[in-house]
Amino acid sequence: MTSSLLAPEALATSLSAVTTPQGGVHSALLLTAEGQVMGYSRNLNLSTAAFKAGLMATLWRAELSAAQSARNDGLEMGPLEHVLIENDEGFVALAACSNFVVGLEASSHVQLGMLKKKALVLAQALAQPLKLATPLSWNGQAS
Repeated sequence: MTSSLLAPEALATSLSAVTTPQGGVHSALLLTAEGQVMGYSRNLNLSTAAFKAGLMATLWRAELSAAQSARNDGLEMGPLEHVLIENDEGFVALAACSNFVVGLEASSHVQLGMLKKKALVLAQALAQPLKLATPLSWNGQAS
């Protein structure tokens, strides 16, 4: 299935609803673990969204790999649900959403609890419709 089945306008509306440029959440994206853009907030263009999605997917895959290594070392842990990352310009929040990843980019003055909550609520809101839209698992194989 392709992203055209994801109702692009409704998806853009949902992603844009969590952005608060004056409040510090600059952008929201829905992407695959491989970095393909499935949707993005209206304040971005496709080129910028694709760049950000590539970075976010790289971060998500690194965290998945670290979690798998920890499991291999005997640490008991559930599936990766979310990640909060600080960078020079602020924060990135990533949250599992069905077989996709929700990514939010925010300023350094944003409260991490609020950013985490926004990412998790958005992922939860999108999860059920996205389960119907994707035949892929995290490793890119058909499920």
